[in-house]
Amino acid sequence: MSNITFRIPEYDSVSGIRYTNLDTNLLGFAGTGINFRIKVGSFPDYTNVLNPKTFGRSLSANNITRYSSGSGFVTNDYLNSPLPLVNIPNWSSTLSIRFGNPTGVTAYDITSAVITASGAAYNVPEYGDVNTKPNSTLIYSAEICHTSTSTGVIGSGVSSWSSFTAASTGFVSLVRNPGASGSTAKVGSTGVPSNIHDWHIALTITPLSLNSIPLIPLSCIIEYL
Repeated sequence: MSNITFRIPEYDSVSGIRYTNLDTNLLGFAGTGINFRIKVGSFPDYTNVLNPKTFGRSLSANNITRYSSGSGFVTNDYLNSPLPLVNIPNWSSTLSIRFGNPTGVTAYDITSAVITASGAAYNVPEYGDVNTKPNSTLIYSAEICHTSTSTGVIGSGVSSWSSFTAASTGFVSLVRNPGASGSTAKVGSTGVPSNIHDWHIALTITPLSLNSIPLIPLSCIIEYL
């Protein structure tokens, strides 16, 4: 049976790159100010995986913020600097999406649907006294295709951020057939069939008003044969 798993990539010098599977599809973003609020027009200091029932933080993710149209500021245990998007390694991406199938398949159309619940109201105690619709948040995304652990290597992902507002559903089109660990991922390439395909994405937000909700619920649509 085919399956899709959201994962958080990590890295250490002993174990190398590893991934933690998520039991939720909700990302939350926080600042360092009062009640962890992110200032309007600014970017988060922390990216976390949230429990959708309690909104408690269950896991920290790599925090990547937009530094310029073609670069991101990466904050994790090993990096704390701005980098061109093409130099950000897979292990520093915010999110990984894994598609598994019993036999090798061609994933010829993959869309990561970053769906914002624009009709819902959230009360998120850990992110301040927020209880409004998430319709005034700007979401930035960029696909990372970089299998090396070194930031000095140029990868083959996108060179600029894409953006959309949280008032509607945003779609992030991803490369075809990236293979296990994104080994054959390259923008504009058709890749090769595999029973495992891994995509890596940088995600961040910036509030457009004081009522912005710093949450991203995720889903994924894959067409394959």
